[in-house]
Amino acid sequence: MKYSFLLITLIGLFSQFVAYGCSAETGIFDGLIVKHIHSLSIYPEEIQTNLTYTHVSGDVYHAEWAWGGSINLTGSWDVNVDTRIVSNMQVFGPDNGSVSSFWIPKNVSLHDQVLSSCAYAFDNLYDISEELVIPYGNISIEVWEITDAANSRVWFEKSTGLLLNGTFRYQGNWEKFEFFETNAVFAEAVSPSPEGIPGYNYIFVISIFCLIGVILIQYKTKIGKIE
Repeated sequence: MKYSFLLITLIGLFSQFVAYGCSAETGIFDGLIVKHIHSLSIYPEEIQTNLTYTHVSGDVYHAEWAWGGSINLTGSWDVNVDTRIVSNMQVFGPDNGSVSSFWIPKNVSLHDQVLSSCAYAFDNLYDISEELVIPYGNISIEVWEITDAANSRVWFEKSTGLLLNGTFRYQGNWEKFEFFETNAVFAEAVSPSPEGIPGYNYIFVISIFCLIGVILIQYKTKIGKIE
């Protein structure tokens, strides 16, 4: 019986490690491609952009952001995907030392605040104000909506943290993204889970119930021996 107790405890701890302990921010970035239609208040032409990531070393990845249309230029930078901090920016892109605007951490919760950047405001603080389910191809996906006092409204896919659609606003200026393609795999939306328990962490939930059952059995066995 004591070994069953140990096994179930280890299963619970392992599921917690899988769900939370892995940095996992690095998991999708090597070879990641994300495409948007992009426009700016100072340059409102709707331009297709192609953002790609390749591994450099450790948690550092090299990003290249190719713009088509009349601009036809490519900006690049390095980014630590654990801290989201940008360095070695060339031509154009997020400012050196700022956080990337192209994804947010996956371990955020509703009503948290998160840093992001846009063309007009680096490291601006946004509220995670809504948790939404939207259609995506043949499935539905879950997104976070971030907002601020300037009426920015931007969606990030929950399972990857990647930027989808929305408009960043700052002092009368705006930057708009309209997502249309990626090679990342988005998780299908699941039914709501109990507060504080991620829907995908079923192993942890099951192990908790099993652990309670084992404790009750051990308790009843001890009571029976006493009687």
